[in-house]
Amino acid sequence: KFTMPLPPATPLSCNNAANNYKSFQIFTAVALVYLVLNLLSSQAFSLLERRMNPIEQTKRKQA
Repeated sequence: KFTMPLPPATPLSCNNAANNYKSFQIFTAVALVYLVLNLLSSQAFSLLERRMNPIEQTKRKQA
């Protein structure tokens, strides 16, 4: 599987949480962005893998 690092988001969210005292909301927002990006990239790479699989290509040509 492919994971996408998000290094700038964590220090920025720590600084923002220290200033606002809203750490739960900030870290939840960062986690949701990270989750959405990972889900989208995972689906995109799965689709790409299926389309580039030689066995699947021969099945599509036969159909």
